[in-house]
Amino acid sequence: MSRNIIQIESGRVGFAIVQRGAVGYQESWQAPGGKTLANVTLADYHAQSGTWSCQIVDGHLQATPDTTTIDVPATWCDAGQTIPSPGKTSFEFAGSFLQDMNVKDGLNWFLFTYDTAEAYIYASFTGDTAPRFIGRCRITAGTMGGPARENLTSDFTLGLTTKPDVEFGVSGNSTIVTGAGSEQAVARSDANPGDSFPADTDITAQDATNAAKLTGEGFVANPQTAWTTGQKITIGTFQFNWSGTAWAAGAHA
Repeated sequence: MSRNIIQIESGRVGFAIVQRGAVGYQESWQAPGGKTLANVTLADYHAQSGTWSCQIVDGHLQATPDTTTIDVPATWCDAGQTIPSPGKTSFEFAGSFLQDMNVKDGLNWFLFTYDTAEAYIYASFTGDTAPRFIGRCRITAGTMGGPARENLTSDFTLGLTTKPDVEFGVSGNSTIVTGAGSEQAVARSDANPGDSFPADTDITAQDATNAAKLTGEGFVANPQTAWTTGQKITIGTFQFNWSGTAWAAGAHA
């Protein structure tokens, strides 16, 4: 199959209500417990998420651009013009699922019970690996009921409250682009001196032990030659640099 053709055969979707009272909670969290795309799995979400995944008929991450423009009036020397001045793109997870109002803890129950609540969302389009995304959304209740003697479906549109983190590629050959907490997404696979990344629950200190974790967390230094004095990346509050062969703690000496 061409690498440019993708069919969803084993997608996954997960939800977990945001608990602001959780230990160490931060508004920048994109997944339960502050996990990231590098270490989160469907098991971190509501226990019924695996069942709900098999009810999804259609699920897609929809991007809606802000098409704001600025009108510049004509002058004696130049014609008038309209200049694009876009704002931030908004995102939503939308689609449809097989209704299950006849199940006490089904997806209809969850969406109705937590209507308007903020939730962590997880969606993978190939099992529990890339391509996939995580983020936060607002829950809205789904349709219940419909025509007689038909298999009933329900449409849903869940607006994301943050720009999602997206993992592009396939298992073993992927790149993670973070969206929340930055005006411009920064890819871990292109970690340049001066880049800042959200806190990672697996990176717990600024030392050699945690520096050794960075490659496994998807951080790839650019350039691959030894960085110069003072150069570093920041992950949460911790700093690391590239020695030329491996990640090291702190700014480059």
